[in-house]
Amino acid sequence: MFSENYIVLDKHSLIKKEYVSTLEKMPWLYTSLNDNQYLPVLGDEVHSKLQSFFTYRFPRPSDPPLLDLYKIFIVEHVDGEIISFDCRNRIQYSALDGWEIYKHFISSTQLEDFEELRPKINKITGTVDAKDTFIYGLTYDPEASLTSVSLYDSTYNLQEYSDNELFSKLNTLCVETNKVEDRIRGITTFYRDSDKLSYKFVLNYPFKLRPNKILRETDFTEEYRETYINLFLDNDLIDESQATYMRDLLVGKTKFEIEFIISEDQQIEDILFYHYKIYEFKDLTTA
Repeated sequence: MFSENYIVLDKHSLIKKEYVSTLEKMPWLYTSLNDNQYLPVLGDEVHSKLQSFFTYRFPRPSDPPLLDLYKIFIVEHVDGEIISFDCRNRIQYSALDGWEIYKHFISSTQLEDFEELRPKINKITGTVDAKDTFIYGLTYDPEASLTSVSLYDSTYNLQEYSDNELFSKLNTLCVETNKVEDRIRGITTFYRDSDKLSYKFVLNYPFKLRPNKILRETDFTEEYRETYINLFLDNDLIDESQATYMRDLLVGKTKFEIEFIISEDQQIEDILFYHYKIYEFKDLTTA
């Protein structure tokens, strides 16, 4: 999809225990949305709409800058047939407060459909740490129509979702785990076409310093991924057969993230397993 394989991962359903799709990620700077010497080749209308989100700038000098460092373009496909586009541009949500700035954002990014999702986002955003609430990403269909919005909030406001025990359980697990070691981010996704939502555990696999004859960084990927699998097992979020399916795929230094799709009647509709096979040009399957 892109000019080079920077980050490549496969998405699997743990409910059906089957492959779903492949996702390829690339920093926005090195895609055709910024420079036409790069891939992918996109139609004019799709290009214009996706590019407008990445190039958005707040009109007020006092607003937080939108750094290219956080801009990632993701293409989801099956055998080259595009399923969706995911655009990551870390926008502080509180910066959109006020009708004038919000109107500027909507018109500049061609995101009129965002209005349908804003009430859902407002219900769940924290009231204490507004500066730690970010639009994590937007997902579009192949024609560049908005399909979902993903959000990160450090203190999700669960009052409006107090009856959703599953969502509360997932968020509590994330918060409590981070009290021991801060290495998980909980990302919530809202969908335009339904009231379902998802909670994704973005898992960090940090290197650590291990004293030896010399002090050097050591890769603990295998230990961390087993810790994460056991975390979800111990909290009855996956079963042993699903854990085995994951372990069978996790060869070499490959790693994973996991997302729980919560249906409108507050049940697990699906569990999506994101299996990272190439990371920053490195083939993790042979590492």
